[in-house]
Amino acid sequence: MEMVENHSLVQTISVAAMAIIALSVGVQKLLKDWRSTDAETSVIKMMHEELERMGQQNSKLTEELTKLQLDIVELNSQLTKLNIENNHPTISETFQKSNNHLLTLLLLTSFYHFLFFHNTT
Repeated sequence: MEMVENHSLVQTISVAAMAIIALSVGVQKLLKDWRSTDAETSVIKMMHEELERMGQQNSKLTEELTKLQLDIVELNSQLTKLNIENNHPTISETFQKSNNHLLTLLLLTSFYHFLFFHNTT
């Protein structure tokens, strides 16, 4: 009977040892997973903060882009207005140019008459 009891005691010790080993392996795995979960949580938190920062920056950039687009529209409008003014002169500008042409024509005619009469005498 002692042998059966010894055999039973050895089996009990073996089962207890295996349970302790399994428990320690399980605890180590749980601690490892818990640490990696903390690291993953930390990384996810940093990513959320970065996404929020980028969202705020994107909003500011959108506002500035809108301002630039409005400025471009205003400058384009001014350019169109200046082109119209340059290509379609006012009546007074047209009159002034006509007077300049007439004056030039009169001077040339006078010079021609001067040369013609001066050469004939």
